[in-house]
Amino acid sequence: MPTKNKKAARPGGSASSNLTLRIPKEMAVPGICRGALTGWPQLLDAMNAVMEDPEFLTSFGQSFASGQPGGPQQLLASLGAGPEGLMKAAPPPDLYGRFVWLAVRVYQAARTFSVTLTHLPVIFKGTPGQIGAVASEVLAGPGGLSTTAGNVAGWAADFLADFPNAGADLDAAQQAHQAAAVALEKQTAACEEKDVVGSIHAHAVATAAVAGMSSRLDVFEASAGKVTAFAVLANMTMAVQSLALAWKVTKEQMETVAQSKREDLGQLSFFQERLGLEEATSEWGGFANTVKSYIQRLLVTR
Repeated sequence: MPTKNKKAARPGGSASSNLTLRIPKEMAVPGICRGALTGWPQLLDAMNAVMEDPEFLTSFGQSFASGQPGGPQQLLASLGAGPEGLMKAAPPPDLYGRFVWLAVRVYQAARTFSVTLTHLPVIFKGTPGQIGAVASEVLAGPGGLSTTAGNVAGWAADFLADFPNAGADLDAAQQAHQAAAVALEKQTAACEEKDVVGSIHAHAVATAAVAGMSSRLDVFEASAGKVTAFAVLANMTMAVQSLALAWKVTKEQMETVAQSKREDLGQLSFFQERLGLEEATSEWGGFANTVKSYIQRLLVTR
């Protein structure tokens, strides 16, 4: 096997080295980004803490069209009433359900790639030209691998369309939290100053200062909850952006391979040595299993 060809088949190549079947470097498990993978309990806790805050609900509604955060218990209850919920063409209306729905599509696509590549050698019967035509259809024909990848990229883009303000919301929440921290610090200093004065009047002032501190503390804690919630939303957005890009790159890879000479596509050695068929089959199978495990984690209630 020529060293040059093997290098070209490694994952992570640029657009100029798209002649490969292997997983692109942009691909990652959905939610692998910090926050989205481990942050659902924190996200839900934060949302519960601020759910009565009209300002937060307005911001969340602007960031996600439905304005419903959802959660694992709500999703499991929905699946109990109709287990086909995640298989429907339309995703659930809430954020959590829709994220799991997208993850299921990623798993199905990865599984399709794995199974297709596993059985690809079966088509190599006949003349190279005939086999090459069939291989091209499998890669980029109607319903081929490029279509599968393009569908996932489209679903990820649709998901992102409901998050026009995720980054801006996080910035605003962080600024509000910082302002609340400064106000709390000033109020604490005022309490410490008033508390050392012994007069009755000073005691009344100190009592008022303590009440003010309690109010400042409530604002501080509420603003911290918003930061937590919007941080996870922003991280989730970045994770889905990575998915959209990865599947777009995958679609382009399949189309690039399909444009190879029919004589080349008709040779199993071309797929094995030039396109990394064996490595790609293993990578896509492993990726599918990883996403499956991830979905199972998302469905577990706290």
